[in-house]
Amino acid sequence: MEPGEAPADAAARELAEETGLVVPAGDLRLFGGQAITLEAAPPDGYGYPPRTFMAFYTTRLDTPGPATRPAPSSECTDAAWLDPTELTNRCAPAPWLALHRHLQAP
Repeated sequence: MEPGEAPADAAARELAEETGLVVPAGDLRLFGGQAITLEAAPPDGYGYPPRTFMAFYTTRLDTPGPATRPAPSSECTDAAWLDPTELTNRCAPAPWLALHRHLQAP
């Protein structure tokens, strides 16, 4: 978050920067969070404090989203819409995958 920035505004800004998808902050819903504590010295260039909190937001789109692309200044290199099978194949070891499946349920 930038100084003075509300959490949902930060989430909307980060989403746009990292994927190119623009969603109004008011359309995002907080659904969880995670405390993060570094147990060792951070790597060079690590831009976060050693103890921080990550908030998770979700939204639903009425139609498939537009093509996405991270901003040139983003730390992300790629963004894409994946169908459920491709998502599972590419992200199988990700600890968040079960939560994602739950959020996709009607």
